[in-house]
Amino acid sequence: GAPISEISRKIYRSKPLAQVQLHARVLASLTAADGGRTVFATMTTGDLTESGANLEMSEGIVDSLAHVAEADVAIFFKEDGPSAARISVRTKGEGPDATAIVGAFGGGGHARAAGATIERPVNEAVTLVLARVTELRAHNVAG
Repeated sequence: GAPISEISRKIYRSKPLAQVQLHARVLASLTAADGGRTVFATMTTGDLTESGANLEMSEGIVDSLAHVAEADVAIFFKEDGPSAARISVRTKGEGPDATAIVGAFGGGGHARAAGATIERPVNEAVTLVLARVTELRAHNVAG
């Protein structure tokens, strides 16, 4: 007797405006690298402030990035103050092992989903992580 469609709508198809605005801001930063095989986006603390969202509202962004058909690596960078960045990585197909990407930064997870915190400003973290992906691709390290 539970109203399944109503419950489903509230859980999966209903988001606060601030959350949708945050996702729109972050997805607008979507960038492709490695000929489109790697996609990434960055969320700054300003994105949170300007959208009125909180950190939990960023959940699911990396999964949206992972939907890009041409990409086998998706990376979501979250600014964590002025000198740290949190990263979430999703890989698929012949893409590098996600733990091989984040392991270089003390992170962990599993072959297709992993994360880490990098004690560097987010723009430096982007450079370091993309270099790591390029290095892995050059050595053909797949999951």
